[in-house]
Amino acid sequence: MEEKKETEGISIQDILRVIKKNIILILSIFASAILLGIIYTFVIVTPVYKSQATIFVLSSSYYAHYYDSDSSDSSESIRFTLSVANIIKGDALLEPVYEKFVQANPNLNWSYQTFASKISTSVPDDTFIIHIICTDTNATRAKDIANMVADQVVLEGKSETGLLKFLNDGYVEKSDSAKKGTQVSPNVTLYIVASAFAGLVLAMVVVFIKEFASTKFKTKEEIETLGLPIVGTIHYDKRMKQDNPTMWLLDFHDSEFDYYDRLFTNVRYSSVDNPSKVIMITSTVSKELKTCVAANLASCIGKDDKKVCLIDLDIRNPKLHEIYGITFEDGLADYFENVINKNKLIKHTFENVDVITVGEDIPNPSLFLSSEKLKTLINELKEEYDYILIDTPPVLEFNDALVASTVVDGVLYNIAIDQTRKRDVYEGIKMLKNVNAPIIGINVTKSNYQNKNSYFMKDEEDKRHPKDKILRYAKTLKNSISEPTSEKSAEDVIKEESSKPQTTMKTLEKIQPEEEMVEEEVIYVDEDGNEIVEDDSEYDEVEYIEEEIEEDTEE
Repeated sequence: MEEKKETEGISIQDILRVIKKNIILILSIFASAILLGIIYTFVIVTPVYKSQATIFVLSSSYYAHYYDSDSSDSSESIRFTLSVANIIKGDALLEPVYEKFVQANPNLNWSYQTFASKISTSVPDDTFIIHIICTDTNATRAKDIANMVADQVVLEGKSETGLLKFLNDGYVEKSDSAKKGTQVSPNVTLYIVASAFAGLVLAMVVVFIKEFASTKFKTKEEIETLGLPIVGTIHYDKRMKQDNPTMWLLDFHDSEFDYYDRLFTNVRYSSVDNPSKVIMITSTVSKELKTCVAANLASCIGKDDKKVCLIDLDIRNPKLHEIYGITFEDGLADYFENVINKNKLIKHTFENVDVITVGEDIPNPSLFLSSEKLKTLINELKEEYDYILIDTPPVLEFNDALVASTVVDGVLYNIAIDQTRKRDVYEGIKMLKNVNAPIIGINVTKSNYQNKNSYFMKDEEDKRHPKDKILRYAKTLKNSISEPTSEKSAEDVIKEESSKPQTTMKTLEKIQPEEEMVEEEVIYVDEDGNEIVEDDSEYDEVEYIEEEIEEDTEE
């Protein structure tokens, strides 16, 4: 099968969808980056302070030009100013200052190079001003060093034999003393803004790599690139996460059951001229809800007053008997060995849904699935039922699904969102097409979309849900007791049913009311173990069924 390539680029809708889907991840990375920036700025990095003193330099020649009516040329004083700035950074002027500083701060143990590296000068253009700048990790110390250097320059300027004797009759004056240093590093605003920007960029890179460079299908739109129609989308209900298969079967009034209504409608009308009556349900790998889909789709078909037979051909990992709370014995293996007849093979459950289990271990499943007897059985069932659903193993795990696909009218292929690798899905569909399997379409499972506008959304006033569950399981138990086989008595059947670990007897259990309770109230327990308080009159049908069960037991 040729893989359909996406020819269009990433749209704005795709970007917004990705951002909305991963908003928590984006905000987490963004906040973490800002937090790291704050920690780095205020904890890790040592702050640096700057303080500066200002001196004013004039040469004797400047006076002559200034008071001369013909000229006021100041170029010589500017040259002198630049010369003084260079002298300030020299060792001859700084060494005496360093000695004074060491005497005043004996505990610092600074070298002369360390001291000199903290001092710099700045001369504004076309001025006689020199800024003596000191940077240090201590604001007060920066101020003291700048003032000490400025004082030394003034002292040298006043001395006739000092370093600034070339000024002749000029002079050097300290115009501004240094003040307590101001912080110049780190720049808090810049660091925080940079951290936030870096966090946002990192978050977007991580999210887009996660979404667009993923090897798994993330959305329905990506699955559409397979070139097969999407006939259903199943929300990942929390009950499907449980290890107890009896919880996988949804009630008709569950909001999630609407998804199966849509799935059945799409499958039903996928081919009007040649409708699929025998439908195989499979997937690429395990845990893509294929068995759960098969059971609930069967319930949906039965609710539509159609007779449906659900066959468990997942021979190595059968689950349907656990979902319906029936025995896996008396199954296909026993039927093919002529141990039981077809009437005993078919197990009646409820709502027009019958189930055929695997039975005892089958040594060669592939040979079993390709046998003429299985084809004959399916053809016979087609005359008795409106639909036949077949649950098979995943395509890539065993060859069974490929063999079974040759005896069905259509294949419903399940793909779980954000679970199955794309190359595995491509390979699974290719294998089915190689055996000319009639693929109806794709059923997307574990979707994160939730149908909040469902007609059957539950509310506090809807009491039908637990009641219907009781009626459903009461009818199931009644059928299993009221129709005993010729080989077992009703009493034996009751003992078997009550010995099962997940028996439906629990759903009919009544908790004896206490003395102070009103006689008209009875506490019922549904299949989830929740207590349901209703008036006796609302449960006439349940009590009627229980009476019939008691009568059958007495007989």
